[in-house]
Order: sequence, then C-alpha cells, then structure tokens
Amino acid sequence: MHDIDRREISVRQDRAKGLAARGRFPALDGIRGVAVLAVMCYHFTEGYPRRYIEAGSLHGVLAQLLNVSWAGVDLFFVLSGFLITGILIDSKGAPNYFRNFYMRRVLRIMPLYYGLLVVLFVITPHVHTFDRAVRPHLWEQVWLWFYAANFYQVVAAHSLMKTFHVQHLWSLAVEEQFYLMWPLVIFQTRARTAAKISVFCIFAALILRIVLWEDHVSAETIWNLTFCRMDGLAVGALCAFLVRRSASRRYLSVGARVASMTAAVGLLGILWWRRTWYWDDPIMETFGIWLLGIGFGGLLLLSLDAPGRNAVRWVFRRRTLATFGFYSYALYVFHYPLIVLDKKLFPISSLSAHLHSLTLAVAIYTLASTAFSFTAAWLSWHLYEKHFIKLKVRFALPAAPAPAPALVPVTAVAQVNGRALA
Repeated sequence: MHDIDRREISVRQDRAKGLAARGRFPALDGIRGVAVLAVMCYHFTEGYPRRYIEAGSLHGVLAQLLNVSWAGVDLFFVLSGFLITGILIDSKGAPNYFRNFYMRRVLRIMPLYYGLLVVLFVITPHVHTFDRAVRPHLWEQVWLWFYAANFYQVVAAHSLMKTFHVQHLWSLAVEEQFYLMWPLVIFQTRARTAAKISVFCIFAALILRIVLWEDHVSAETIWNLTFCRMDGLAVGALCAFLVRRSASRRYLSVGARVASMTAAVGLLGILWWRRTWYWDDPIMETFGIWLLGIGFGGLLLLSLDAPGRNAVRWVFRRRTLATFGFYSYALYVFHYPLIVLDKKLFPISSLSAHLHSLTLAVAIYTLASTAFSFTAAWLSWHLYEKHFIKLKVRFALPAAPAPAPALVPVTAVAQVNGRALA
C-alpha cells in the first residue's frame, strides 16, 4: 500500500474531497447500516432462534446468525470510538474545544432521545392509564433522563424499561458516559499516551469481565456496565490513532486483515466449543465480545482502504446499507418501542397460520417491522432532527489537515461522518 504512485494518491484524495463536499462517506454509513440492521433483526426475532437450536432444526445456521446479531451494538461502539476520537484529535488545540464538541453532541443526540422520553413519560400518562403495578415505579424514569439506563438495569428489581420497551437505551447511556470522559483524556494527554490508554482499556475491559464472572456477577450486570464494555470504544479510538500515524500506515492494511481473520477464527472456535454465540454465555460475554471488538476494528480499517483493494470496502459502500446507516440513530431509538405496534399490526401467530411456516412468518414480520421503523426514522429526520443539526454550524469543527497518502483521508472521514453521527 505504501508504494502507490502519486497519481493514484491524487485521484483518491479528490474522490474523498468530493464525498466530503456532499456530506457523506458511504463506507462508514454502510457500517452503521449493518450495525442497526443486525440489532433490529435480533430484537424482531427474539425467542425464535433458541427454539430452533434446542430442537436441532435445520434452521440452526440461521438461528445462530440471529443469535449473534446482538453484536451490532458492539459494531456501533467501535465506530463511535473511531469517529469521536478522530474528531477530538483533529479539534485539539482549536478554540472552544470542549464547547464545540459537547454542543454538537447535544444537537445530534438529545433532541431525539429526550423527544422519545417526553412522548413516553409526559404525554402518554395523559392518554393512557397504567397498570397499578407500574405506577409506583414511574419515578424510576429519572435514570433514563440522566443517561444512566445501563446502571438502572443493573440495580432495579422492577424494570420500567421493559414495560416501555426501552431496554435498548442502555447502549446510548454507555456512549454518553464515554463522551463525558474521553474528551478530557484527549485534551490532557499526548497522542501516544492516549493511544496507550486505549490499549490498556481494551485489555482492562476483558480482565474485568472475567473477574466479575469468576465472582458470580450476573450476565446482565456485566453486559450493562460501562467499564465492562469500554473495549469496543477503545478499539475504535485506537484505530483513529493508527490511521493518523505515518509509521503505522505501511502495515495497517495487513494488520487489519490479520485482526479480522484472527477474530473470525476465535469466534468460530467459541461456537464449536460452546455450541452458541448467545451474549449471556460466559465465554461469549468475556472473550467473545473482546474478539468482536478486535474483528470489527479490522473491518473498519479495511473499509477505509484504497479503492479496489478488498471486498469489505465494496460491501460497506452499497447504497442500501448507506441509506440505513444515515438514518441509523432514529432507527435504533424507535425500533424497540415500536415492537408493541409491530406485534399488533403483523402478528406472527396469524401469519404463521396462514402461511403454514413459522420461518416465513418471522421473515415477513421482520421485514414489515423494519419498513415501519424506517418510515418513522425518515419522518423523524426530515420533520424534526435535521432542524437541530442545522444549528451545528454555530459550533463548527476546525478544518481537517491534509489527508494521509496511504489510506482514504480518514481525518476528513471523521468530520464528514461527524455531520451525521457526531
């Protein structure tokens, strides 16, 4: 990769600048699309995969893939760590470093997040009478208002989140807690030191999960705690440092392939040994999550590789995936609460009775639910979210430095994608 001629470099830089001008970078949007589609498939098919695995059905392969589709959340973590760290690195030393970063986060994340909470906990009580068992616990919504949903799921005996179908908000809480801490780390340390901190976090999270499992801590607690899930974010952060180091670019593509293949072999080994990829398996929740982070980091780097060099970049640049990626935040926020309506509009039992096939019924239900969620996300963006995004111009990021010659200009990538995600 290091011996690419100057003409190819120039073409590649011009292409990236064109994408930047249009405010999109399809490969990273495609990664978001894969992540959100995986999470939605997992939630829409809950209960279906294990049933077929336990029965020894021929649908076992599909069932195992659905069982690991929860890993879309970990892919989001890696991508967020990469983009946010890139933005922070490129903004360091610029005026209003903290103000601009946090205001851009507020404008991107909070209008939709708090809009959902207002609908569920402010408007809904005026049009719907809650069950007596629920009313005494309504005060527990305070955990969600302060982005502490992950801790709430650990300590709460009665989960208000399950009642309102917002359990998935735990991952947004993890990311928000990361956003609170990480800008200060980048600001106070040199790049090399911050990269070393990222490496430390990658291994520390794995060790912490193992220690907690050995101490008989519940799988749900390990799943939700921020420090237990920081390895994915740290992998993304490390990738952001690596693509900006001239000394590492020569070996980056090879390293990315090795990381991806090693992770794939390790995950297949876990499946052979444990006969499952489900998240609450002790090996999967400790080593499996760690391998997923490493593998996703490799795929992320490969998606930024030179055009025509690998199939990963080609897949992630597909327009359909990029479209889902563009609306991924609203898709993620809306899809789980909408399951209540999905089950009424597209009941699996009725579909199965008419089609004489549970598998076909689940497939149609999943497609219909995905379309319903996409419609909600599309409307949310065009009628609501984009009006807040327009205000981000008041908190502009500094201009990106000249792009690196060996990879697609990732500094521009971080800022371009920062418009949609960051």
